[in-house]
Amino acid sequence: MSLRTVRIIVAAAFIVVVGTGVLAVIRARALLDNLTMTPDPACVSQSIADSDALANEIAPLLPSTRPDDMGGRLGCEPDEAGAWIEVELPNTSIEDAMRSFVPPAWTPVSAREAQEQAEPGETVLGVTGEINDRQVRVFASQSRSGKGPVRVAAWFLDD
Repeated sequence: MSLRTVRIIVAAAFIVVVGTGVLAVIRARALLDNLTMTPDPACVSQSIADSDALANEIAPLLPSTRPDDMGGRLGCEPDEAGAWIEVELPNTSIEDAMRSFVPPAWTPVSAREAQEQAEPGETVLGVTGEINDRQVRVFASQSRSGKGPVRVAAWFLDD
């Protein structure tokens, strides 16, 4: 093997080792950033207030639901967009879950918009309304078979 060939092999190996090291450092930094990510306190405060407002207005419209029954997310992670709440209602139909969401306070969303919120094999009904002068969407979903709980979720549109 010539000296030139050896140098090329050594240079190529060096490039591979350095490139692998750089990728390892980038991945380690991304992992560390995710592990130590602390949400913005202002976002957390606003999200808690939004979740409370949603739960206090939506829960009384649902069968046998209290605001404390509503779970959800703060939505303060970089890839999320605002707070939302959710509750599962066992032993009810999707129609019964949405029975109290009536005009003029609530307006049905289009079937297309509702289906955009559906998982495969689900039926979804959705409404839009206002809470504290903010536009909100509420969707109820259930398996097309009608078996299993109804899942109701709500969020503000301006988030």
